[in-house]
Amino acid sequence: QNSNSLVSVSTDGHMCSWSLSNMSIPAESTMLYSVNGSKNLKKEVPVTSLAFAQDETNDFVVGGEDGCLYTGNIHGSKAGVTGSYRDHFGPI
Repeated sequence: QNSNSLVSVSTDGHMCSWSLSNMSIPAESTMLYSVNGSKNLKKEVPVTSLAFAQDETNDFVVGGEDGCLYTGNIHGSKAGVTGSYRDHFGPI
């Protein structure tokens, strides 16, 4: 199933999974949010890059305009961002 799909993400954090047999609407869609732990505030992840490990179909890493790397899942009950790492001072 996943060998015939495409994943896209925009700078407003909107992630879509597309079926190549039907590109008119996304098969799945989710918003990527990061959470500020001290204030519990949600903000959209400003994505500039997306990567999957070889043979991986669920876990991803995205780089953001804010210098953070974000990890997450596409499918399941924990779809969305699951962690973040701030190590850069510019966009990734």
